[in-house]
Amino acid sequence: MKLNLFIRNNCDFCKAIIIPEEININIINVEDDSYDGYVPEQVPMLQHNGVSISPPHMITNILNLVKAGQDGLFKKKVKA
Repeated sequence: MKLNLFIRNNCDFCKAIIIPEEININIINVEDDSYDGYVPEQVPMLQHNGVSISPPHMITNILNLVKAGQDGLFKKKVKA
């Protein structure tokens, strides 16, 4: 799963996002001099497969859901 998180320098909303350490996420600072790709109208913005998610509390919730899935929280239990 490839997640892209677009942020800016000195952005209080960007700093409000809590990223679990176990999540593999590509953090893109749109103000970085070496970056010349897509720049969303507002940041922070989380993207996956063409779906964009904002604001910060929603991004944090989605990242926590991803972590829970990676931890096996949503696996179907098989009856013995």
